[in-house]
Amino acid sequence: MQFIEQYQKGTTSGTVYWVSILLVLSGILVGNFVVGLILTGVLPDSVAVAGNESAFFDLNKSIQLFFLLLPFVFALLAIFVAVKYIHKRDVRSLFTARERFDWKRYAVSFGIWFMVLFVFLVIGILNNSPLQWNFDLGLFLGLFSVSIIMLPLQTAAEDVFFEDICFRLLEMPSSMLV
Repeated sequence: MQFIEQYQKGTTSGTVYWVSILLVLSGILVGNFVVGLILTGVLPDSVAVAGNESAFFDLNKSIQLFFLLLPFVFALLAIFVAVKYIHKRDVRSLFTARERFDWKRYAVSFGIWFMVLFVFLVIGILNNSPLQWNFDLGLFLGLFSVSIIMLPLQTAAEDVFFEDICFRLLEMPSSMLV
């Protein structure tokens, strides 16, 4: 079965997509609420004065990035719930039409992007760009760990939400939108 054809499976009415969008937006709100609860526990002084964002900006940049990306984890979980229980489709159908996810294909795609980025870095260095080597192992490991875990989740949440939920709603005939 082709990737596009699998969207005909399961529940495909416009109402299902609207409910899915509301569920995902609720997941983002819950994620922001959880971040707020965590930050008020970590930074109790920031609650004393409303609008005191300076305490958040005093945190390590890697921790800031983690908290900024955490709501997308809740959005991705909401998408999985919506697809599994509202659309009545397999979650795997969001990513592939094959029986199993092809990790080798994923690794090849990752390698291609890595090589493209490396080529652009070399071009930048050869063109005397004002690049400066500024490596701190402690900062690097913190940012690397947050990036390896959270950025793919954030990217997957946005990609699946817009391509598999919002765009499917837009391509429906107007008679099916309700």
